[in-house]
Amino acid sequence: PKLAIIQEFIPGEDNQIFAYRFYISEEKKLLAKFITQKLIQTPRTFGVMRRGISNSNAGISDQSLRWLSEIGYTGLGQVEYKFDKRDGKYKWIEINARSWLSIFLATLSGVNFPAIMYYSSIGKELDPVTEQIDGIQWVSHVEEFLTVTGEILKRKFNLRDWLKNRPKGKDVIFGWKDPLPGLIAPIFAIHQFFGKRRKSRGRFQKRLT
Repeated sequence: PKLAIIQEFIPGEDNQIFAYRFYISEEKKLLAKFITQKLIQTPRTFGVMRRGISNSNAGISDQSLRWLSEIGYTGLGQVEYKFDKRDGKYKWIEINARSWLSIFLATLSGVNFPAIMYYSSIGKELDPVTEQIDGIQWVSHVEEFLTVTGEILKRKFNLRDWLKNRPKGKDVIFGWKDPLPGLIAPIFAIHQFFGKRRKSRGRFQKRLT
């Protein structure tokens, strides 16, 4: 092939993954930034954030903004990195040109992306929001439930370890002001989880026959 992508597996635990989340206006002005650290993801090593924390101490702001400026990016997005202990550098993983499930964590940490994007879209002048509250923890109880269920079914669940490191923080979806998404999400997730298991079992049985 004329073009090839060379990838490298960066060793390290889930908590070495960081994300620079941002909103850049049409005038190419940074109006908001927010940095998170994964604590645990599902599935482990490669997956979505199951537990996370706001952490602005990761040194990824300058390189992220420099790269986004070079490509002329505008709008909402996030750049994800993994810290490589071998050389002490943050290695670029991917860019997501969309919103993300943990956007509520940003709001809890003082960076209200939906409000900032709304006011920007109607032409209101805004001061950039580049400061955040660190140490706010976030958890997806739906992902937590599905992961624990899967480990129990595979007989890999360790109750003592789970109790020692049980989830802390605000839930990703549920809120008393708007509880409906938090009530629907578990039903949808459980349906998907067991639906995938049935499909996987069906493919395995077909291979046997």
